[in-house]
Amino acid sequence: MLRLPYSYSTVVSSPSEEVTVNCRSNGSITLNIYYPLTGGASTSPVLIYLPRSTLLSWSRLDDDLITALRHASNTTVVRLNYRLGDGHFYPTPIHDVLTGYDWIVKHLVPSAALRPTRYGQRRSVPDAVRLGVCGELVGGSLATMLAVTECRMGETRIGAAAVNNPIVDWIFPKPIANRAASGGSNESSNSKRTKSKDPQPTSWQTHAASPSLSATDFLRARSAAFKQPAAYFDPFASPLLFFRTAGAEVPPPAASLSDFDLASLALYPDAHNPSHNASNPNSVIMLGSVAEAPQPADEAPTKRFRKMPRRHPARGSGLRLPDMRISAGAASPLLDQAVELATRMRTSVLETGGPDFLDAEPLGLGSRRREDHAPDRPRAGLCGDEDGDADGLGRETAGWDQGCWGAESGDEQAAEDARRAAAVAEAHRRVELCVRPGAGLWCERDAGNAWRANVQEVGSWFRRALG
Repeated sequence: MLRLPYSYSTVVSSPSEEVTVNCRSNGSITLNIYYPLTGGASTSPVLIYLPRSTLLSWSRLDDDLITALRHASNTTVVRLNYRLGDGHFYPTPIHDVLTGYDWIVKHLVPSAALRPTRYGQRRSVPDAVRLGVCGELVGGSLATMLAVTECRMGETRIGAAAVNNPIVDWIFPKPIANRAASGGSNESSNSKRTKSKDPQPTSWQTHAASPSLSATDFLRARSAAFKQPAAYFDPFASPLLFFRTAGAEVPPPAASLSDFDLASLALYPDAHNPSHNASNPNSVIMLGSVAEAPQPADEAPTKRFRKMPRRHPARGSGLRLPDMRISAGAASPLLDQAVELATRMRTSVLETGGPDFLDAEPLGLGSRRREDHAPDRPRAGLCGDEDGDADGLGRETAGWDQGCWGAESGDEQAAEDARRAAAVAEAHRRVELCVRPGAGLWCERDAGNAWRANVQEVGSWFRRALG
């Protein structure tokens, strides 16, 4: 593969520097490198930080967040400034993140170590798990994408990832139907409807009017980030789709806006909506940079389908999911996405197994992996419900238990139960889920210094995970 020369500084003694990386024929991006406060930069782990979005109106808080991460993690923190907005649409952010990742692996990851093979020889093996990634909102989406794809065993890979309020599915739920407008008398006269149980409202519906993170903000951000709806049905844009199907029909392309119109709306927002920021100064998404573009209702797809699970990583891919720390706010519209991502990733850890906890020799059970006992097909109980529900450990493990293990008795059954419990505990250790009060943002404009403890906790987690 032809690579254009990179432009970067060779000075590593300064506490920070800026690097320009060419994206072949598609312009360039910048990386801000912050070296660790103690220890050598050449031997420290590397932590990639992906900003919330270049649509944000207050980037100073990102600098405060990076400072807190550096102190707590003692890593080389690299802020990867992907492009989104100002005429840049998906998949440009994806390409930018992958290009920046390649540069970081080549120039900043600690050099490979010599390790002995089974025949006594020594060969160069990459220091595979001393590289992490983190981000929230759009940055959390891109960080999740990078974590679940750049994790091949035997190569330099993402070993740990922390995401907060990640937008891992741009296919947002439908709004709550207005039953009064549809006519209550017809509904009461239908016995089947009377007996049917109303679905529980999603976090997207419950917290749609959150002052810091509103559903309207995300819908406008989606309109500014994607030219056509089909683009956010790509798993690299909505990484939750690596683990399940979309469950929705792709909406028809919006024909009302040309490419020139979209670029104009992004470049000159004040001409279309001059007072939007003033109406909500604490909004996370920079509403002033996303115009009130004409769009159909809530941009909901015309048809919904049952969401079916997908196996990721696939068999034989050589991928191993990294340690994950997923967090969200209890009052965030994205809470359900975070819970579902954690549940599906835990299920994936259970399905794919691995030598960490599926080596059965200590229990005297031989080699009994899940894939040796059940065909590769979707099953109930593995997050395959229609609404993408992810409501706890019982659903997460039910299909795994019933699909893999037959009925046994006595000591053998007790050994199997202990082994399953160990597997579930390991899946929870590998994929943590944290729910914070309120919107749960890592860094908020009006939160004073209360956010700092949360960020320091994330940094301490990286210090343990990356060694």
